[in-house]
Amino acid sequence: MIKEAGLQVCRVARLLLFSFLLVGCGSARLPETAVAEPATVTVIVDGDSQTLTSSASNVRELLEELDITLDDADEVDPLPFTPLTDGLEIEVIRITESLEAIPKSIPFARKTVRNEAMGADDPPIIIQAGKPGLQEETVRIVYRDGLEAERWITQVTVIEPAQDEIVMIGIGAGRGNVDFSGSLAFMSDGTAVILRGQTAFPEQLNTGGPLDGRVFALSPDGNYLLYTRTISQSSSFNNSLWVINTQRGSRPRELGIENVLWADWNPNSLGLEIAYTTANSTNLPPGWEANNDLWLGRIPSNPQTEFDPQQIIEAYPATYGWWGGNYAWSPMGDAIAYSYADEVGLINLQADDGEEPRVQLQTFTEYNTLTDWVWVPTL
Repeated sequence: MIKEAGLQVCRVARLLLFSFLLVGCGSARLPETAVAEPATVTVIVDGDSQTLTSSASNVRELLEELDITLDDADEVDPLPFTPLTDGLEIEVIRITESLEAIPKSIPFARKTVRNEAMGADDPPIIIQAGKPGLQEETVRIVYRDGLEAERWITQVTVIEPAQDEIVMIGIGAGRGNVDFSGSLAFMSDGTAVILRGQTAFPEQLNTGGPLDGRVFALSPDGNYLLYTRTISQSSSFNNSLWVINTQRGSRPRELGIENVLWADWNPNSLGLEIAYTTANSTNLPPGWEANNDLWLGRIPSNPQTEFDPQQIIEAYPATYGWWGGNYAWSPMGDAIAYSYADEVGLINLQADDGEEPRVQLQTFTEYNTLTDWVWVPTL
């Protein structure tokens, strides 16, 4: 009897426990999916402002509901992933850009030439009138909702360079002739003028045509003048290399070399040895594209003998190489110094066969002028 009573108690306990479990399961609730509450916001776009109520979860969804398309450059304030809240103000800013070419005048400079033959009280004489130049500036303009926000210059092209005003003034020195040793050559209005030991009797050399001033150098003994002449007035860079004996009555001699950027005499050569570098004429600023080459040659004393130069450097890959470099002979004539926008060095003219003649001495960061000219160190 006791055993049966115990079994009955166990059955009742199990039934009660099972009942409690059923009640507990019945009272449990599944989590509900969160639903965004509608928010009243203000949208400002394309000059219009509207206030509306939306159930979108963030700014991006709201703009999609309103069929507002965005370009890559457009700005949205606040950011597209910002949740919507009551009173939120959303602004879409349209960003556009344009390029404009703006002509701009280049002011001319004033240079002063002092003349010993004029007294200090003599009125100044304008020997060359100043003339402003013209350049074209390419400007990038950024607009925010149609209103200009910023602008900056992306390119400057010189269409016509300015012409300096040259004024001659007296310095009150003694008037008359000035004696000096040797010969002195200079350019005057596209012609070559030579002075022989005194300033009283300037002589004009028969160069055969207008000089462009790219090359103008007396030989070390003063007996020859190396120069370049303009070939075509229609091109900003188009010349030919010439030489003339400085004796009276001499005729110019063409060397058969065109588009020369630099040329000069060997200062330590008994013969008429020169070095030069060339370029190609182009229609793009600055008017040429440098070859970055180097040639050596001796000018034959017989005018009937053809000038036959030797190429030392075929081409040199340099930073801003289209502009070219500067060159200078060493006093001994055994090397030529060179400089480009980011380096200087030497060209060994006595290098053995197979030996690299160019020796780089120093490199540095180039100066970006942001225009169509390049800064190159002076040698």
